[in-house]
Amino acid sequence: MPRVERAHGSPSTRSTRSSSEAPRRNDGVPARPQGPRGADGFHTPVLPAPSGSIEVSRSGAVSVAGKSGVEGLVLLARMIENGATPFRGTSAAQQDQLYRWASRSLGVADSGKPTGARVLERSAAATVLLGLASASGGELREKALTDYVGAMSREGVVGLKMSMMVNLEASHLSLLGDDLVKAASVREQLLPKQPPYEEWFKGRKSTLNVRHYVMDEFWKSELAAYKQRGFTIVEQKDGKVELEKELRDPLGNERPIKAKVTMVKDHENVLRDMADPEAQMVVYSGHAQLGGVVEASLARAPKEMAGTKLLQLYSCRGKQTAGDLLSRYPGVHLTTTSSSAYGEDDKDVLNMTYETIARRGSYADLYRGLHSGEMIQPRSNYILPHDARILASRDEDRDGLKDLTPLGPDKFYDPARALASGGVKDLTPRANARDPQLISGEKLDHAVGYANTAFFYFSEENRAAPISNKESDRFVAAGWFRSDSDEPVRIEEVRREGNTYFKVSVNSRYADQSQASIAMMTLMEMQKYLSVRDHGRFSDADKLRGLVLAGGYVDMMVEYADDCERLLKAFGDRYGISGATYDVVFKASLKDGHSTATPAALEYLKKHVALTG
Repeated sequence: MPRVERAHGSPSTRSTRSSSEAPRRNDGVPARPQGPRGADGFHTPVLPAPSGSIEVSRSGAVSVAGKSGVEGLVLLARMIENGATPFRGTSAAQQDQLYRWASRSLGVADSGKPTGARVLERSAAATVLLGLASASGGELREKALTDYVGAMSREGVVGLKMSMMVNLEASHLSLLGDDLVKAASVREQLLPKQPPYEEWFKGRKSTLNVRHYVMDEFWKSELAAYKQRGFTIVEQKDGKVELEKELRDPLGNERPIKAKVTMVKDHENVLRDMADPEAQMVVYSGHAQLGGVVEASLARAPKEMAGTKLLQLYSCRGKQTAGDLLSRYPGVHLTTTSSSAYGEDDKDVLNMTYETIARRGSYADLYRGLHSGEMIQPRSNYILPHDARILASRDEDRDGLKDLTPLGPDKFYDPARALASGGVKDLTPRANARDPQLISGEKLDHAVGYANTAFFYFSEENRAAPISNKESDRFVAAGWFRSDSDEPVRIEEVRREGNTYFKVSVNSRYADQSQASIAMMTLMEMQKYLSVRDHGRFSDADKLRGLVLAGGYVDMMVEYADDCERLLKAFGDRYGISGATYDVVFKASLKDGHSTATPAALEYLKKHVALTG
């Protein structure tokens, strides 16, 4: 069965209008040796900090590097986030005072709309309290866990609730009784077990309204699939079809549901119905365009979701943009993909979705109803709303660290970070006095997510790729680093459970650069690093392959032609490539696929660009 590649669509035409673009995080406090304990266990440095120490007085007052109150709590949480173990070796008396301090702050509630200051205090307290529970035992551990779980169940800020759940599960601490029940309830809120049937079919409502967006080249096959499912065409006009079918529970336990599907030929605005209270389910079938379809649709999409929707994306590697969707629509039930999508598999999953809804089944039932071995073994390519893999796509505090990675969780949800800003397109570093801990990591997260997808296809389809396909998908965003040099990207290899992961961080001197600038530099720096690692040098051919990767990004992700030209000119100046205009890169892409730097594309570039350094 031939594979339907849904990643790289037809090259888009570019407007000549001008536009602006918009930026990201972290170089934290390193873990340091533990200081000596005093005879009474108080007034003793627990962990040397950058400019002082943590001190706990007999009265329970706590200070960290000379900072008390919320400032001290936040500093301690950031130290834990960056690998410190400040509670190791502390006395029982110290731990009790630290517990009281963190527990009080964790109980600080919002009156009305949440404030950043209160959320920051609760988040820091949660990080400290869980760290203390992990370091202690007995009654103190149980008290800390009970307070933590209770606060998690009450928390109204989805990002903080998500962070607390992820970190609790990563701690592997055992829960008992009510704590276990509350934790399970929170998990189900964030990873729902089934579609929201009560909301959809409340009272005698018995209609399922579906909006299905389809890329042009898949229109005929998707329409044929609906006919095979037994749907009837009610109305058809150019680019739009209305279909209906009664969904019946084969066991007769549930009343029939009328499914009304509006199928629309479009791939640029597939999220337009997220604010329509009548739409319960939104579907997209087509190329992902290396994440470009979701990026473009989010730019046009409503800010909020009306009602709880099941959003299904039948395109390649949807996990790349899943975090962006979940940040925009926190309560959405998202179905996406881990790898390349196959047309027949897509059809089977949608078939089983309708059958599952007919009998009011769970997402686990949907999985069990899929029979394709390639689709399910060893793990399904399809990530349903209840699948914990969805957590790995999220970066709720936009710090450039995913909430959950193979290297561990992001231990501190930090709402104090600024939103992404800056749209400079010259790839030039500038002095930046801002604390990297407070710079949004949104652009960095985007760059590393795109790099994972680009190198996945590169390694899958071209033996000249400097990384094997088995090693792809292992780039992990690691935030910002502070440096006086012009070094744009740092890459650190980490071994975990027999696999090599690449932690990617970006110099905060580039924080004012546009999202596209950061992504293009990340692609080339990854290509350079991996080439040297693979065959000991960064050759001219390797550089041209890096240009193909960066040019593919520009073609898919940058909307305006003049911005494409500006970015490629700056890219060429930085990396010693003359003549890499958008027209040249676009024509090279016509000889390529998935930006995989085929020999034909390289030959074309060799004739039209010059390597100057």
